[in-house]
Amino acid sequence: MVDKSKVREAKKLLRIANELRQEGKLKDAVIKYRSAIDLYPNFAWLHYQLGNTLANLSQWDDAINSLCKAVEIKPNLRVFQQRLESLSGQFDEELYLEVNQDIRIAVEKGICTSGYQH
Repeated sequence: MVDKSKVREAKKLLRIANELRQEGKLKDAVIKYRSAIDLYPNFAWLHYQLGNTLANLSQWDDAINSLCKAVEIKPNLRVFQQRLESLSGQFDEELYLEVNQDIRIAVEKGICTSGYQH
């Protein structure tokens, strides 16, 4: 059973993190997103927002992990998959192919493969 007070607090932290991100305070936003995830780990949108923010900080591995977790939680939401795919262009060709293979597997199975789990 989901603790409603934790959900409310996580959503509050999400709003704060989004505001910090818009203000360009990306590292502070990451802290708030992670705090929200600690409270409500199955909220895919938190992982998605964290992944986007980490990508803006060029923290590629962590960004992929977070986005992959979002895909794992909500495998049918194409926006999560598309963002994960867009990050694969940040790497060299060999890693690009490896990431894309992992994305295909995650999409097909609704999970992330080893190396890209949160």
